[in-house]
Amino acid sequence: MCIAGTRWVQKEILEKNPSSKIRVYAIWFSMLNSDERSRWDDKLMKDSRVIHLWDEARVTGRWFAKHMDPPAPREVEWDAYFLYGPDARWDKPLPSPLISWGRTIMGTRKKLETDIQPLLEGSNRQ
Repeated sequence: MCIAGTRWVQKEILEKNPSSKIRVYAIWFSMLNSDERSRWDDKLMKDSRVIHLWDEARVTGRWFAKHMDPPAPREVEWDAYFLYGPDARWDKPLPSPLISWGRTIMGTRKKLETDIQPLLEGSNRQ
C-alpha cells in the first residue's frame, strides 16, 4: 500500500464504518527507495481491525502477480487491494470468491468504495 492509499482506507473506510466486522491485511514491503522498513509507519492505519505484516522478500506480491488471472504484467504486485467476502476460502490457487481488486489503491478507490459497500452494510446489521 502506498501512504496515500493507506490514509484513504483509514479515513474513508475504517473511520466511517467503525462497527463493521471487516479485516484489513496490510502487507508491506519495499518497492521504492523510501520504503525501507526503518521508515515504515504502521500507525498510518491504527484501527484494531488492521493486521500489519512486513514481507521483506516480497513473497506475497510475487505470489499474487504470478497467480492472478490473467497474470500481472509485472513481477511483483503492489499498491493493490484484493477484496474478499466472509465466505472466501483458500482451497484453490487464489482465494475465492474474489469480489474485486484494483491497482493502484488511489487509482481504483471509487471501485473499492462501491464494491465494499455491500460487505460493510451486511456486517453492520449482524
